[in-house]
Amino acid sequence: MNQIGNLESIWRYPVKSMRGEQIDDVFVAYTGVMGDRVYALSAADAPPEFPWHTNREQEEFVLYQPRYRNHRNTLKPAAMEAAFAEALNPPYPQASGFCENELVNRRLLIGDRLEIMLRELDPRCKSITIDPDTAETQPRILKHIARKHNGFAGVYAVVLTEGTVSAGDEIQLLD
Repeated sequence: MNQIGNLESIWRYPVKSMRGEQIDDVFVAYTGVMGDRVYALSAADAPPEFPWHTNREQEEFVLYQPRYRNHRNTLKPAAMEAAFAEALNPPYPQASGFCENELVNRRLLIGDRLEIMLRELDPRCKSITIDPDTAETQPRILKHIARKHNGFAGVYAVVLTEGTVSAGDEIQLLD
């Protein structure tokens, strides 16, 4: 194993396109970060293949910050040991570029248990240009990503082994 970094912070977004919340630790299941994008607003006039009303249509969405009533109850499953018993066994860029692009189809261990595989590059949309404090857009960000990185920024990953992660955890390259 080779340490390639540390998990600087953890953010989750309870409602799609609204402001996220920074959390110290969270359980990551096969379905993703617990409590992330559990809710979304649908738009009656949206196409059936993507029925969501997002901050692409209404930038002000990022100014709303939803919160769970029992925040701690949404970070880890009640039956943590049962979740682990069913386990399978199979960041923004630095100025120099998108280092995660080189990690596609590679496995990472985050913390003591969470194992993921980075599967594909993430095509970006307008959402990354919206300032979460003001809802103002910076189109130059997306133009830069389109011009310099073929429209991709970030990667999609699949969870191979569920686990809890904490800010500061080591990130190890497994293969």
